[in-house]
Amino acid sequence: MGCITVVLCSDLPRFCLERWQSERETRARILLSESGVEPLSLSLLEEFGVNVELVSVELGYGWTKGSPGLRSAIAEYHDGVITREHVLVTVGSSEANFLSVTSIVKPGDTVVVDMPAYMQVHGLLETRGARLYMAWRSPENEWELPLADLLEFIQTKKPRAIYLVNPNNPTGRIERENVLREIAREASKTGTIIVVDEVYRG
Repeated sequence: MGCITVVLCSDLPRFCLERWQSERETRARILLSESGVEPLSLSLLEEFGVNVELVSVELGYGWTKGSPGLRSAIAEYHDGVITREHVLVTVGSSEANFLSVTSIVKPGDTVVVDMPAYMQVHGLLETRGARLYMAWRSPENEWELPLADLLEFIQTKKPRAIYLVNPNNPTGRIERENVLREIAREASKTGTIIVVDEVYRG
């Protein structure tokens, strides 16, 4: 007979935003805090022309890394820069964020975090024991990344990773491509890994 071990992680920081949403958003008559879209019903998908016939759908385990067809399509979307073997499909960006932090960052690593931003990565990095540098966006600069400060920090501190959110949540700012390329160019000189959460792209 097997046994189950339960591990309580009391040192994890409280993720206040998610806690607040879990407790309140499903009961709100008018929801102003949502950054996503309302879920669709299957009947509405049918109205949009999507075949939702589910009777013959086989329920079972899929592929650990995601279906080969989907992974190939994602690789093709990136113009051949990567192959299917470079793609890992996750159940939403929260799982992807968690996997990227736990696989890239070690305790004591210096890491840059885009701020303001969805606070999951920030909390995971704190729990991981990373030394955090906040790249604060400012409304006075139309929520642009502080490029000059960021480039100087990369050159002098050589951080392990940079976590960006583009389009930025919560500001909605979409960073210019030349800014992202400049950050990537500087990061490549120091071996800094760039992780970009693009969950709201498109």
